Amino acid sequence: MTYQATAKVFEYVEPDEAAQTVASSAPRLLINVLNKTNAAVATNGLHDNLGAQTVQALEATAESPVLTPSLKYGHHTAGTIMNPKFLAVNRNLTAVLALDVIRMRARYAVATSYALVLDEEEKLVGHVAIVDIALARHKQTVDELCRADVVSVTVDTDQEECTRIMQRYNVNELPVVDANGVLRGIIMGDDVLDVLKEEATEDMYRLAGVGHEAVFGPLSGALKSRLPWLGVNLATAFLAALAIGLFETAIGRVVALAVLLPLVTSQGGMGGIQTLTLAVRSMALGELPSTQGMKLVSRELMLGAAHGLLFGLLVGIATYAWKGDYMLGVVLAVAMLGNMVIAGLTGAGVPLLLRKAGHDPAVSSAVFITTFTDIMGILLFLGIATVVIERLA
Repeated sequence: MTYQATAKVFEYVEPDEAAQTVASSAPRLLINVLNKTNAAVATNGLHDNLGAQTVQALEATAESPVLTPSLKYGHHTAGTIMNPKFLAVNRNLTAVLALDVIRMRARYAVATSYALVLDEEEKLVGHVAIVDIALARHKQTVDELCRADVVSVTVDTDQEECTRIMQRYNVNELPVVDANGVLRGIIMGDDVLDVLKEEATEDMYRLAGVGHEAVFGPLSGALKSRLPWLGVNLATAFLAALAIGLFETAIGRVVALAVLLPLVTSQGGMGGIQTLTLAVRSMALGELPSTQGMKLVSRELMLGAAHGLLFGLLVGIATYAWKGDYMLGVVLAVAMLGNMVIAGLTGAGVPLLLRKAGHDPAVSSAVFITTFTDIMGILLFLGIATVVIERLA
């Protein structure tokens, strides 16, 4: 198989499998393959799966301007997703000379409608539309045509922040500079789409408590990925069972309590998951700064109360029509209201607390929120029922 064909295959290999291939291959052979493809894509993820010696060997051998940045910069940073084949011209060139430079470099650079403008030290000072250079007077300099309002990031900027910046300023090209302002690469819109897909997938996996497994991947890997959080869920389910056990006497006297209990717990769990999903998404997109945390909590408390009143009224009337006991309907309605308020509070509060503690808000928050709403729903419904048990009986 040729280097080109091997490179195409390597782009779609999972990071852990790619790491095994890298570790077992000669650095020079691997670099010949990576130089034929998008090294940022191929090496993204290797940092977490390779040993330090292997990475150092690749860095020592790599002479390619494409591969070196992908191994040099931190994982999930702008340095690993940028393309070093950018189109740039010096600010002191005339329009005629700048156009000649663009013609010579265009075939080796990413397709773009703008040329980046550099000073004598190769520091980024702005950008200029290629069409403006083509239409300019011969003696007009690039500096005269340059626009200084260029948005850029550093090589260490997190890739998620890069996507937010491109969305905020509505740009399709994002220059990347080092700590000294020297231009090192450019991030294109296509690169950001890959990042968005990767980050969205990671958040989904974390919310569900599973690892990065393929739909038809090895069963052993799926078992290893899912077992820990399934075990946690089982332990929390026992807590809910213990909570129900506290009210065995009340359930024995009024069997309808066991029949109606799932209405309270399931509605609370769903309400909590809805709020959690909104909160985690807003945090991931940078739409929820720490200063607005209490605003979100207040909003979700009001929403929970509104939903609780609506659904509490519905289930109360339905229970009275079904069982002919208005007090049972009142108990169910009050418990529904209380648990929906608790669901809004926990759905917004748990991810905010995790973020404040420095943890990822998406890491299986759903398990804890559903467990908490289940237990509180049980305590509210069966607790209130126990207080008024004589009227129910």
